[in-house]
Amino acid sequence: MKLHVLAAFLFLLASCGSQQHAEVSSTEAIVEQPFWQLAKPGDDALRTGHVLSPYFVAAQAKSLPSNYFRDIIAARGNVRVRYGDWPSFQPSSGGGTISHPKVGKPFSEWGSLDWSSFYNELYHAWWASVFTRSTNYAADRTTLLTAERKTHYRRAHPTNPLLAQEEAYSETIATLMIYLYPRYNPQFPAGVGYAELVDFPYNQNRTVSPVSHSDRPGYTPEAETTFPNTAEYAVIFRQLTDNTPPQP
Repeated sequence: MKLHVLAAFLFLLASCGSQQHAEVSSTEAIVEQPFWQLAKPGDDALRTGHVLSPYFVAAQAKSLPSNYFRDIIAARGNVRVRYGDWPSFQPSSGGGTISHPKVGKPFSEWGSLDWSSFYNELYHAWWASVFTRSTNYAADRTTLLTAERKTHYRRAHPTNPLLAQEEAYSETIATLMIYLYPRYNPQFPAGVGYAELVDFPYNQNRTVSPVSHSDRPGYTPEAETTFPNTAEYAVIFRQLTDNTPPQP
């Protein structure tokens, strides 16, 4: 979890409420039902038998977008989950290991920042085990993995621009999950509400994050100012929520 994601959360927290029940700010709409699909055909078969199955069940119970879980579990992705002092992902053949400080804790103790940082690493697992391999994402690979984008991300990581591109996407997902997390709102019977689709246009100050990681070997200071473009954001947002984001 990078500082810009933490800052987004703290801003939301300061203006809205607790991590578990953050109220919506006065400048953002909130509705009773999420704009993404909570359940899909075939979900029952994915709720057991994979290391990510319990996390999938918990994410669905929290009404979070769950496409990455669906894809990885259905593909029998080689993904492991373990406790770690800091969220991270270690790639390996066909997948890798997600480390997270909340692993082993009851899901009732997971808040928005915990899920946001977990989805950050989950995205890397999905990239390794599904996105780069599945024919379902061949069109998206054609859109995203272009020579022009490689040149763009080379400014953030001269020797591994593809890694920089992946990081820009995972950091954007982490930021989006902060705002997609259900928030307390007493006007609804369940006491929980969701941000509306209209709240998610391309916005480098809110919905889209840069590559980041300029403190890591190989990254340049420009990593902090190298963002996905609007076309990339549209693909990322659709993969996460099955929706097209509104125009800026």
